[in-house]
Amino acid sequence: MSEEATLPNLKGAAAYGLEGGVAEIDARERAGKWKVSRRCVCYLEERRLYHRKDGLIVPLRDDTLSAARYAYMMRRKFKTLDECRGIAGPGAPWPGGGPRGGGGGKPTTFAKGSSGHSGGHYDIFNP
Repeated sequence: MSEEATLPNLKGAAAYGLEGGVAEIDARERAGKWKVSRRCVCYLEERRLYHRKDGLIVPLRDDTLSAARYAYMMRRKFKTLDECRGIAGPGAPWPGGGPRGGGGGKPTTFAKGSSGHSGGHYDIFNP
């Protein structure tokens, strides 16, 4: 992106800080507006590892949490499905009319050299 991830309507260190992002996500979790599937074990494990030392959050092995926090911070830049590739439903650009459907819409295309490409399968060991 052309700009760094920041919390909207904040200036300076507060806009970039760990505390602000964690506090906002925590508030959303408590209000039921930020939900995480039980299958997201990395996120949940990292969330359990968060703790405070001397009043500050200790970000220990928090790669997944950081990615989620950055996404939350930049949500103002998100585009709707309509803005990205079209309207989901019959006749949508994806096969099957949805992001992961099957059948209908434009034909599926495959990268040259992939097993689905009409030019055949690419074998990395036998060029």
